[in-house]
Amino acid sequence: MRCWQLDILGIGVDLDVRAAPALLDVLDDTLADLLDRRAGSDGLPSVRRRLVLDLDASTLTDGDKVVATGFAPEDAQEWLWWHLNRIGATHPSLTTVHAGVVATDRGAVVIPGSAGAGKSTLTAALVGAGWRYLSDELAALSRGAALVHAYRRPLSLHPTSARLLRLDGPGASEGHDRPEFVASRRLVRPGADTTTHRAAPRSAVPVMVVFPRFGGSERGTGRDVEPLGPADTLLGLIANGSNLAINGQRAFSTLAALAGRAPGFVVDTTDLPGAVEAVTELAARAQAPGGPELMARPSASVVEVRRGPLRCSEVQALAWPQDRGDLVLFDAATGLTHRLNGPAAEVWLRCDGSRSVGQIAGELGEHFHGADVALQAGSVIDRLVELGAVELDHVHRSG
Repeated sequence: MRCWQLDILGIGVDLDVRAAPALLDVLDDTLADLLDRRAGSDGLPSVRRRLVLDLDASTLTDGDKVVATGFAPEDAQEWLWWHLNRIGATHPSLTTVHAGVVATDRGAVVIPGSAGAGKSTLTAALVGAGWRYLSDELAALSRGAALVHAYRRPLSLHPTSARLLRLDGPGASEGHDRPEFVASRRLVRPGADTTTHRAAPRSAVPVMVVFPRFGGSERGTGRDVEPLGPADTLLGLIANGSNLAINGQRAFSTLAALAGRAPGFVVDTTDLPGAVEAVTELAARAQAPGGPELMARPSASVVEVRRGPLRCSEVQALAWPQDRGDLVLFDAATGLTHRLNGPAAEVWLRCDGSRSVGQIAGELGEHFHGADVALQAGSVIDRLVELGAVELDHVHRSG
């Protein structure tokens, strides 16, 4: 048996592993950057959990709870990393997004993406180009997105990507791709023996959000970049969010703060060197002293929902003045998020319990200078009722 004390975003994890010496040696290397050296600093909570990975019994336990059982030896490390990631992703006080994070001295770039989107490959390529590595798995944001905290688990790459990026040489984990331990992924500690790695910060100010997209460009080059407005950036962050349902409005407000302050882009990674160059150029503008045009975004307007036909105080709405009048609604009771376009947003704002459907339709006709929009007011309200954004009993159907 071998024991490690780990720091998962300020959560202390005492890990005991009963396994063959060869696997223990692999874990010694891959867990090295998560060893608990912080001792409760950075204002993160000091909580301790005990995990036991027992290959003789094929079990992984967290305290008294069995979280995995009956797995093959080659899957043991994947199950362990899955659960360590889950501990971080369900953090009680940080807002977490499934994302890579890289940084320079002037700030961090958050790279959200689902499996297969190219998140890990782009993150690794940026590290190879000299960026500092904070995470391949989670962007862990403090309240208001003031900081993103490092979760430096090893990069998890397809072997082809590791070879392409030349990240399987010095600093790569010895033995991590042995078939008896890991079946399909290569775990790489980027720059483990370099000054860049040792100087990597424990936290940084997030200044840009990049959504990688492989093969999504008409011209097929990584130089193709699509700017996103705050609402689209927010929805992309929410789509990759990990603990929105747990932390509710606080997490929603944190993601909204990041979307409102940090410019968002979609970058095609079909041409990976071109994508790295594009991200580097965009970040240089976003990180330049003095606040360039990319950062000049008005703050989101929070629409009060404490009275009227809404779900009491459970529904929060955000709007950005430059975002075509759209609204993003978040229902803390269900954890669901909805984007309302201009006409639907105008209907929602007018459902304050004092207007009938006819009055709302008339106001919309004047606002948009067209009868077609006015005729749709009733069906829009019905749809808002279905979404839980409006309570039908408070909307007058007459008039």
